[in-house]
Amino acid sequence: MLEKSIFFSRIPKYLYDKDKTPYFTAPKDMTVAQSQYELFSYGVFIGTVSLFIGLAALFTYLKTYENMYVFLTGL
Repeated sequence: MLEKSIFFSRIPKYLYDKDKTPYFTAPKDMTVAQSQYELFSYGVFIGTVSLFIGLAALFTYLKTYENMYVFLTGL
């Protein structure tokens, strides 16, 4: 399916690595290294989103002192 993709056919080879970015690979066909790269990328993404939400809740709490934001910061 990768050869049929218009998007990935226009990207230079150095941006798309079959081992590090297996976008069109089914989970059952992934190697251990591919699945580890996927889990690491997912963890970085979720961690970044959680960091921004936590910081926003913390800064809002420090500004307003409402107890609801303490709960959001603790998540």
